[in-house]
Amino acid sequence: MMTYDPIWDNFLFVVNDEDWKRLRAIISPTFSTGKLRKVKYYIDENIQLMSKHLDEKIANDPAVNMKQIVGGFTMDTIIQISMGIKIDSIQDPNNLIIQNAKKLFGQDISFQDLTTFALASAFPNLMEWMGRKIQPDALNFLANISKDIIKKKREEMKTKQQSQKGSNFIELVLEVEEEQKRILEQSGKPFKHINNDELIAQCVTFFTAGFDTTSSAILYATYLLASNPDKQEKLYESIIETLKKLAKERDDGCDNPYELITFESLNNFEYFNAAFNESMRSLTIVTFIERMATEDVRLETSDKKTWFDVKKGDIIRIPIIDLHNDPDNFYDPQKFIPERFLAENMSNPEKRFNKSAFLPFGSGPRKCVATNLAFIEAKIMLIHLFRLYRISLHSKTKLDFFVNFDSLIPRDIVMQVEKR
Repeated sequence: MMTYDPIWDNFLFVVNDEDWKRLRAIISPTFSTGKLRKVKYYIDENIQLMSKHLDEKIANDPAVNMKQIVGGFTMDTIIQISMGIKIDSIQDPNNLIIQNAKKLFGQDISFQDLTTFALASAFPNLMEWMGRKIQPDALNFLANISKDIIKKKREEMKTKQQSQKGSNFIELVLEVEEEQKRILEQSGKPFKHINNDELIAQCVTFFTAGFDTTSSAILYATYLLASNPDKQEKLYESIIETLKKLAKERDDGCDNPYELITFESLNNFEYFNAAFNESMRSLTIVTFIERMATEDVRLETSDKKTWFDVKKGDIIRIPIIDLHNDPDNFYDPQKFIPERFLAENMSNPEKRFNKSAFLPFGSGPRKCVATNLAFIEAKIMLIHLFRLYRISLHSKTKLDFFVNFDSLIPRDIVMQVEKR
């Protein structure tokens, strides 16, 4: 897809071949666990802010629009992580950053922009001739903020005056680039810098695309656990038990949940991870993925009894939502069964499922590079949410969606919330 806009055309999911390889090589290390440790403080800080807003709301009325609460947390966190800017979107919903982000990728995307995307995909040369742009004002607003951060960080790196390591997406990318530059120069290999348009494009993509994906994952898990109170109670008990075990393992006697729940300790919450995976299967966010063949290839089953030929340039669409709801892949696919993802059941021939069919965010090298962060952010938030609150369905609860390109995004959803 070509829009002939220097920002849009440098999004990682748009660029191809060597440019894609170069950009991904720089961007991917930014989302390593080591780098992401630097931003966990933002996640914890915004969870506590979310809890404050939720406590204030349920003090007056237990019926809460969870889309607003979860969206506020996700927006505040993603803005801090991507740009290093602290906001409170519940208190300040008209903040210009929020408004412009929604215009780009949120529910506020216009029919005109959807038409423009379709034209860009089908008739790229027509886009150049028409001079048509997609949300130029919103894009320029976010791009200008990014430019200021980039300029400041590049000047610091040039004069070697950094007072501390990077703590937001832009700074982390520039630091990774500098590390790779030193390695390549030492080996005598050429190095091509990431330019401002490319860096701004990745920042805008990370900022806008990460919002809906993460908030939807949290909302779907919350809805499914509210719909299955027995599973929610089992989850709560397992969270409390795991926190007690983690506290006992500490030498300093710390029992602060925000200290105990770390990137590394997430794997200890076995039932939670099973429930989270099952929610991603039951209510699939990314409904399909597409891949374009770069060469002729034959795709065949392991027994070679079934095959078909793919030609260079062919686009293959993988219907993830159908894979997740196929009884040949998952037993009782219409039921919410977290236990199917527990280790003891995944090795049970009668209960195990087709692991290759579980693709919540796609698969392969073109898989979203920020998936690791989205999972971590959603998981930490959900563990604290169900540690602190009991959530149930309300008479006003209604799960409804809107389609945003390849994703099913939940609309406003009211649930009943009480403090534990």
